[in-house]
Amino acid sequence: MCGIVGIFDTNAPLNEKLIEQTKNGLNKIKHRGPDFSGLYLNCHIALGHAKLSILDFSERSNQPVETSNSVIALNGEIYNYKSLIFQFNMPDSFIDAHVISFLYDKFGIDFLSYIEGDFALAIYDKRLNKLFLIRDRLGVKQLVYKICDDKIYFSSEVKGLIPYGIVKEPNIDKIFRDLYLWFWDSKCETYFKDIYHVNPGEYIEFSQNGFKKCEYWTPLNQISENISKDEILSRLEKATVSRLQGVAKSATLLSGGLDSSLLTAIVAKNSKQPVFSMTIQYDKNENNIDFQYAQDVVKKYPNIIHNTVHVSHDDISVPFLEKATYHMEEVIWDKVYFSMYRNYAFAAQNGYRIVINGQGSDEVWLGYYYDFPYYQQQNLTPRFIKDYQLKNYLINDKLYNSHFASERFLLDTADKCLENFYQKADLSDHLNAIAFWAVKTYLQNNLMQEDRMSMANSVECRVPFTDYKFVEMAFSLPGNKKIENNIEKSIIKEIAKGYLPEGIVNRRKQAFVNPSQNYNAIIMKYLYDNSDKISHSYYMNKIFSSYLWEDLKNQNNALPSDLYWKIAAIYQFLLTFNFEE
Repeated sequence: MCGIVGIFDTNAPLNEKLIEQTKNGLNKIKHRGPDFSGLYLNCHIALGHAKLSILDFSERSNQPVETSNSVIALNGEIYNYKSLIFQFNMPDSFIDAHVISFLYDKFGIDFLSYIEGDFALAIYDKRLNKLFLIRDRLGVKQLVYKICDDKIYFSSEVKGLIPYGIVKEPNIDKIFRDLYLWFWDSKCETYFKDIYHVNPGEYIEFSQNGFKKCEYWTPLNQISENISKDEILSRLEKATVSRLQGVAKSATLLSGGLDSSLLTAIVAKNSKQPVFSMTIQYDKNENNIDFQYAQDVVKKYPNIIHNTVHVSHDDISVPFLEKATYHMEEVIWDKVYFSMYRNYAFAAQNGYRIVINGQGSDEVWLGYYYDFPYYQQQNLTPRFIKDYQLKNYLINDKLYNSHFASERFLLDTADKCLENFYQKADLSDHLNAIAFWAVKTYLQNNLMQEDRMSMANSVECRVPFTDYKFVEMAFSLPGNKKIENNIEKSIIKEIAKGYLPEGIVNRRKQAFVNPSQNYNAIIMKYLYDNSDKISHSYYMNKIFSSYLWEDLKNQNNALPSDLYWKIAAIYQFLLTFNFEE
């Protein structure tokens, strides 16, 4: 994994200021690729690449890669690049970035049908003076952009765009929608106004002819019940093993849940070497059930080197909140981000650059079946969503600005979400329609968290459950095949029986454990100490009402602890990116 930053102007030649700004943007994302910084320039484009060496530590892996026809910058990995080298008789010295250059020059944008991997790509076609920005099918790698007149600015992270002077104001509408809908909202918009994500499975084409978005992949297929559990397991094993490739050292996250335990077991069973694995442990008297289950996996596979990553009360500090916010470029909605960051920091400190992670299973295989009532609603309506989310996330509509608190706004927002995702799927299969919605929204939030928290530590997160052929298998099955005998993720649990202790297989789904409200003390003090400043914030008043400011002023503690956390985190986001004085 690496970092990309650049600007493309279809008309006017780039001036020295824009080139210097590109170099500064590249420095802003240096954490994504500390090993080498490359820059390609011509009169229309400045394309920068920050390299994190994974497959190869030599100069041949430096980017951008240039041919007579094109220039490419790749963030990510192509897992089938070796078979493509053989198939098309390419030089043995090629690695994945060279393979993409070869295929693009040969097939044009249709090269996408050949590659399997996790990637964000910038491809400049010299012949056509055209730029492609491309994102992998499931959205594992990140790529953002902003269009101004005849220019397009792009980067792996928004902070790479800051030197250009185009990051103007926060996207308050998006912040509120995530507060309201949690992770079920579109991920097209960023938390910065007029800056967007390239969508998963899409590419952007930008030239003198204008701007065009094209979808090249969707997980929705015809229903087929002919895929066996052995085929599903075989594909997951292949996806996991292929993600271990590279000269960099690899490790696994072991939360003790079904997914991370299964992947760790697959790695351990297929490895002749010791497997370095990490589990979060909180203070005594906290919920450490995950740690106990993780130990059961370790007992079954003696070649696992098990490491405990302790997260204490003092770790949840204001400086840490600021650091996490800076890297996430979003509101730190809950404390689990800190645990994620600590895991990747621990891996980096011990020399590991690849970490296998279990994200992506729950959204596809219906792991959230009992977590959200949407799955039990055959006729899902905007009102049902509004009532559920208001009760569980907004808590009290009196807390919010009248624009956001209006029933019309809340219903319209829920309706748009259903129209954009749920209703695009085959509604005769309600469960797969929910899964499609989750893949396009909930999963995107989880994958972005992993990308940002891992890359903050110069570590690449790899997620076998998002292998696109594995996901296609899941969507080719009827939804009710994934919930058998009222057991969520029944197929994944069935194939896990050959790898894991029975207690983990039969365990009810539990999200990555968030430390309890006992960990909130420092942040609550920060909130109360700054309540006057917060209540006079221009942007905070665009979200919240005076009802909240009175509560904070009097320290009533009338709201759920997690909501206070979110309020403090929103304000910290505004401070971190200089939207507040």
